[in-house]
Amino acid sequence: MTAGKEKIYIGACLAVDNLELCQKFAAGHENVLAAIRITVSSAPKGWFTDPNLVVVTVHRESNRQIVPGVIIYMTGEGANPLPFVAAISSIDPRINILWQEHALNRTAELRAPWNAEEVAHRRIGSYCMTSAGVALASKIGIGSLFALCARHSYQISVEKCFEIQSSIGYDGKFYYPRLNLIATAIVIRELDPLPTATDREYEIRQNPRQMGAEAVNQYQLEVSFDLKLNAA
Repeated sequence: MTAGKEKIYIGACLAVDNLELCQKFAAGHENVLAAIRITVSSAPKGWFTDPNLVVVTVHRESNRQIVPGVIIYMTGEGANPLPFVAAISSIDPRINILWQEHALNRTAELRAPWNAEEVAHRRIGSYCMTSAGVALASKIGIGSLFALCARHSYQISVEKCFEIQSSIGYDGKFYYPRLNLIATAIVIRELDPLPTATDREYEIRQNPRQMGAEAVNQYQLEVSFDLKLNAA
């Protein structure tokens, strides 16, 4: 049976432009990780004032509640390592060489993806957020895009143009963020052009403000995108 349509809003902004949104994002992320007994490494909220961060969130239109979110962490002028580089460099130092190669062409990381418990089983947030993140990253001049994905989000990531970065870890896999969990390093090596992108990703890239229908699993959604950044 097909569920009734749900209206959601997907927005994006530079972290420095919206402190309140950053605080809500951080609270939602902490709640999700606390439920699986993982301590948030970003507890000091220094990223709130980082000009290289873009926050992407999915809201329910009915109450504006943030249910999923993700961060696009861009390399800045100082070329600081991406967070996942710092996280796993002690496990596999080869990540430093890989990152330096991509940093020459402005790279970024999709970081801290989360879904509130009430929507996690529906894949709505993961599916729509990944589409939005890939489209937005290509729109703002990012050359390549990295991420660490959990087992449950791997298939969605592959559908959205990512591939395993098999040159690091054990065929791209790491015990992270703790020994009983496995994360896979994935990458889109070239965002522009992106030959494996779907028509939907191209539509969002060309028109970052739009409304449309999405079908995720058996759920029918009415989605409003607003991915136009002040700096874009």
